[in-house]
Amino acid sequence: MARRDGLASTGLILFLLVITGYLLVERQSCISSSSLAPNDKNTGITNAAMMQTIEGTRNQIHELQQILLQVKEASNHQQLKLQQQNQLVEDAVHKPAPIPVRHVEPAVHNEQLVPMDKPLPGLMSDSQPNVVAAVVVLACNRPTVDRCLQLLLKYRPSAEQFPIVVSQDCGHKPTAKVIQGFVEEYDNIIHIEQPDLSEPQVEPRFRGMGGYYKIARHYKWMLTQVFDKYKYDAVIIVEDDLDVAPDFFSYFSMGKALLQADPTLWCVSAWNDNGKSEHVVDPRKLYRSDFFGGLGWMMRRELWVNELGAKWPNRFWDDWMREHEQRRDRACIRPEISRTRTFGKVGVSNGQFYDQYLRYIKLNTEPVPWLDEDVSYLLKSHYDPGFKKAVYEQSTLVSVETALSGSATGNQLRVEYDYSNKRAFDQLATRLGIMKDLKDGVPRMAYMGVVTFHFKGKLVHIAPKQPFNGYD
Repeated sequence: MARRDGLASTGLILFLLVITGYLLVERQSCISSSSLAPNDKNTGITNAAMMQTIEGTRNQIHELQQILLQVKEASNHQQLKLQQQNQLVEDAVHKPAPIPVRHVEPAVHNEQLVPMDKPLPGLMSDSQPNVVAAVVVLACNRPTVDRCLQLLLKYRPSAEQFPIVVSQDCGHKPTAKVIQGFVEEYDNIIHIEQPDLSEPQVEPRFRGMGGYYKIARHYKWMLTQVFDKYKYDAVIIVEDDLDVAPDFFSYFSMGKALLQADPTLWCVSAWNDNGKSEHVVDPRKLYRSDFFGGLGWMMRRELWVNELGAKWPNRFWDDWMREHEQRRDRACIRPEISRTRTFGKVGVSNGQFYDQYLRYIKLNTEPVPWLDEDVSYLLKSHYDPGFKKAVYEQSTLVSVETALSGSATGNQLRVEYDYSNKRAFDQLATRLGIMKDLKDGVPRMAYMGVVTFHFKGKLVHIAPKQPFNGYD
């Protein structure tokens, strides 16, 4: 946990330092360049006031530098301890954990926790001061939940900072027995059971889809427990048929910091719907997305308390999340290479999309120290101008035939579609091998209507023709 804690401190302070320093230097530059005389009537700023402002700026920067130095010193000490356990991490990545479960130690031990008086700045909450996020595993009637739990335990850096809550529906005793085995063997895992096992009332038009009603009911009960009862500030939600990547926890720690910093974000997803091996390259590349991906995602308590809790739907909760009334022009963070992968073909959806898309999604195997990465480019004020420029100015406009041939020049290609034509995106996506459906007018993984992926060695943007005035 030392590395996470040190890097969290370093990453967040670096981010604050860069942004603050930039603003302050810009402010100083503007003042200096004005060459004002004392008591200038146009601005009312005196030379004395200017010098006082500059001196204050220097003091603030010096103070931030001292804080950063202290954080780095603590981080270096903690990273030295972490290096001693690198072999354990390698073993965890390449050697499957034994089943049944008996004392498979986490890759990083609890002894590396940040001291209680030095929590991760900005990541902890007042209600749970030592918790970054609770990990909720949704289970029902699949004893193979042990596979998901084994990987979570393998990569979990701290039982205290990442408690695991297994929320079970269905009342399936063999699955409950498996879960209870983990509870007895490991620290900070609890098993809660959704008490209402009655058959829901299903509207005639959705006959045969009662499973979706049960899932929505389970989600609402689970979210009520973790946010209203246990008061966790943030939760990472995974289902019992998901594998997780080695940097899963680092990724979501970074993601929580972004959620706190940018109110135009409302979730962080570990999933890329178009994340087939042939469509992804860079494990460090992240995107903003207007599409709610699910399949391993983070939300904060304030979203539940202030918005979603009072109006949670009784069916099809994930499509409901994708509606404009919930999204409200906010985005999610998603990776180029997924940090989760599903192994559950059998379920309520009867394997929808599994054989065509989901089974081929690449799971990241190259751990990224996310709290040491500069992710400030994902803030909306930074991201949007650069994204538009990359898509519409720096890419080469080509036809879909040219993109398919692989003969186009340039590293970035743009294939445009008419957003007003509801079949236009469907046809392009089908030919290029990505998911073609839209939810509430939003293509999967799109941002500003643009879906970005790799194809035959090129970065391809399927982009709406301009002007694009938003989703219908």
